[in-house]
Amino acid sequence: MKPSRYNFFFDFPEEPEKIVAYNSRTGALALMEKKNYNKYKNYVEKGISIDDSKLIEDLKKGQFFLDDNVDELQCYLYK
Repeated sequence: MKPSRYNFFFDFPEEPEKIVAYNSRTGALALMEKKNYNKYKNYVEKGISIDDSKLIEDLKKGQFFLDDNVDELQCYLYK
């Protein structure tokens, strides 16, 4: 499992404990708790595993996470 290179995260001013996740390749948008964003960030930056299968499933649905064998550039060029 690897993060998409097209992920962007923004603060959500209306609710300071939430983050807006956006994937520019798929157009996926998600509103996530900062604690879940921190789990994502720790996985990406430090390799700390995410112990929340629901979070992983949700991030895969939005293609914020991809299988290791997926070549995003080829997916983009194919589309």
